[in-house]
Amino acid sequence: HLGNLRHLGRRYFLQPVEWRGAFHPKIFLRLGDEGGLAWVGSNNLTRGGWGGNSELGSAWSLDRDGLDGCGWLTGLMSYLHSTTTGLAKDLVYKARRLPWLEDIPGESRHDVLISLEEPIGVQVGRRWAGRRFTNLKVLTGSTDRDAGFLRWASETFGLEDIDICLTPEYASLETQALGSLGPKVRIVPPLGQKLMHAKFYWFNGPDGPGALWGSANCSSSAWLIPGQNLEAMVVEDTPEPIHYSDILQVFEQDEVDPSVVLTPRPQADPDGEQKNPPLRIEAASAEANGKIQVEVKPPIQTGAAVFLVIGSTRLRLEGAGSQWAGDLNNAADDSHVTMVRVVAEGPGSQELWSDVRWIDRLSELREVLSGTDFRATVGAMLRFESHAADQRLAHELGRIGMAILTDRSSYPDVSDFTRHPSGTKKRKDERRPPLDPEALLVSLRDEGLDSIDWTRGTIGDHGINGVFRALFAQMDDDNAETAIKDDVGEGSDLNPSGQSQTVIMKDPPVDVNVKTSEVLQKHMERFLCKYIAPGFATTCTATQLAQATAYPIAVAVMGKRRGWCTNEQRRSWVSRTVRAFLKDDHFNDREALLTSVRRRYADGGHTETFDREVGDGRLWLALLVAWDLLLCATTDERLQQITLFRDFVSRRELLESAEENRLTGFFRAYSMPDAIEAACSRAIRLGRTMRNLECSLGQSYEKVKQAQSSIELKHQAGELVWSPKGGWGITKEAQQDHKVKVYVAKGDDEREFVAQGWFINVSRLNGTPDVPTQLVADVTRFLEVLKNLDRGKTRNGTIP
Repeated sequence: HLGNLRHLGRRYFLQPVEWRGAFHPKIFLRLGDEGGLAWVGSNNLTRGGWGGNSELGSAWSLDRDGLDGCGWLTGLMSYLHSTTTGLAKDLVYKARRLPWLEDIPGESRHDVLISLEEPIGVQVGRRWAGRRFTNLKVLTGSTDRDAGFLRWASETFGLEDIDICLTPEYASLETQALGSLGPKVRIVPPLGQKLMHAKFYWFNGPDGPGALWGSANCSSSAWLIPGQNLEAMVVEDTPEPIHYSDILQVFEQDEVDPSVVLTPRPQADPDGEQKNPPLRIEAASAEANGKIQVEVKPPIQTGAAVFLVIGSTRLRLEGAGSQWAGDLNNAADDSHVTMVRVVAEGPGSQELWSDVRWIDRLSELREVLSGTDFRATVGAMLRFESHAADQRLAHELGRIGMAILTDRSSYPDVSDFTRHPSGTKKRKDERRPPLDPEALLVSLRDEGLDSIDWTRGTIGDHGINGVFRALFAQMDDDNAETAIKDDVGEGSDLNPSGQSQTVIMKDPPVDVNVKTSEVLQKHMERFLCKYIAPGFATTCTATQLAQATAYPIAVAVMGKRRGWCTNEQRRSWVSRTVRAFLKDDHFNDREALLTSVRRRYADGGHTETFDREVGDGRLWLALLVAWDLLLCATTDERLQQITLFRDFVSRRELLESAEENRLTGFFRAYSMPDAIEAACSRAIRLGRTMRNLECSLGQSYEKVKQAQSSIELKHQAGELVWSPKGGWGITKEAQQDHKVKVYVAKGDDEREFVAQGWFINVSRLNGTPDVPTQLVADVTRFLEVLKNLDRGKTRNGTIP
């Protein structure tokens, strides 16, 4: 049912398996660094299996300190690695590398028997060789006709009596076959009205009992035929009957002769069997940007028009043979649908339809796979459960932050496999120029909150994934799930207009305790050190760079809500991130990350890939709002904020592949859209003010420098200085002899300079001879802006 499959391909995925017979085991594993949990039973993934049937299973802990009986795990994981593909194989690979799994002895005893190389019956016969059992009690969901398993068990262990509990309608046993067995066979009706689906075998005799339970029904294909069914059975060599009393009491009922309850089953009608569709979808996967790839079999003949049927939309696919591609963004509101089909239109309007298949949303599955579902974690920062829970959450943020920096495989760059209409890739000279940052600021500001049409958005619509999902909260998968439930008639009628509602999150009243804040601060210091370190720039993917740059911004923005961090901490995290990302550090011989990584991609011929992942506007918008949200207490901080922002606005690399209509969608989806409007207004005014001032200073620089040198100007503390190469600074102390200490905004640190010949004193232009009147007026205006940067801040970004 579509409404129940909304997480399929988003938080879990299915892996088709090729197997000669029935792929029949029922095993659940949860594996972690310190151990795991295992479940083996009879339950299928059905409503009946988890509530409607009589089922049997067992769960137990896998303790790294006690690995007895865990030998089956290594064989199972090896098989899974050999049969899985894609992200499933990545998951198995990571599980196999868990240290405690690697510590399992090669000859470790098996508590679970799996018929990968040998049938279950062969393994049990060897394990219990020489033991004698006189009675067998069986719970089973179905049987074969010729009682092959029962005959084997009788001959192997010397059985005298067999009691079978089953639902008669699902038994294929023939009374003639049972009559030819040596032991006497009796049928026990199941308790209640539930379908008997459990598989349980209790052997008992002079050598004590033995028990097995799991997936194997009472049939030769489940127990005896090599390469037939794949089954999994828990085995206990010397079970205590008291531990199985609830199961064994089923056999305390009156038995009946098989001839009374077993009736011949009619042969299946060949014409009534389900026919396979002419096309089969082998795989369908989509990336965050909405590009979808579909593999079908058999290959589609040349000349056919191929479409993806998703919801009520027919989406044209491009490709050939078995490989086809399309863009889910063209499916509009249907882009969130889970299940799809392929239809090929051949000559004469003949149509071939495929079976139904789900879409694997690769970016979201990677987050689940790597445990870096950042939006769920950062969303928990807004809720209060307990201080202990907050401390665990702080450690979880630390783990996710390190994974973003180090787990390169979880952040691959998405290949743009859509084709140019002519069938060839676009030439480099066909690429449109990047958006103009200042024009874009004006456009976003003029959009205005009151004019926004709040329409429903989904992750697939705009490529929101990873850390960005925490910032663009309007486009989360909860909205997508609600949309799906609406489509199948399960949604509520709380919003008859069909438009998604803006959620205004209020600041929770409970503060985070000091210890939790200290844990988060230590983590962020560690994160930033690794982010700035040269090793990250030389190995990271473009996608990884964008996610890692957005990470401190998201923590700072969300951390403000409940006091996870102080304003000083937030300002430090964001400014250090932006400076390392945008600015060359000449003093430490460190190139800006944006420049360094983009050049590495250019050297490899992958500039377009970099521009697509970093320059689509998400990071640009995140930086825009982060800059505006941070209050600055000192003049040094305000100066650094303005200079960093000036550099950020001018970097067109961040808008290289951006489209204005998509940025408007980001604007609408941002968790605090009013902050964007304010940031745009302030950015326009401050950007123009600083640009005009620097232009005027550059034209008069040599003249002013000579004039101030001729009057032997002495710098005082707190004065603004500037040079074309060094940029802006503030004197920290009065000039001593020929030296002066200056805070340099470009490097966010203090250095000592020779007082004359390196820069001009902007604060003292009014007293410098022959300085143009307009330049003095521009400086006065800029000093006023710098002084009042965070005063009078209103919704529309007015600055006194």
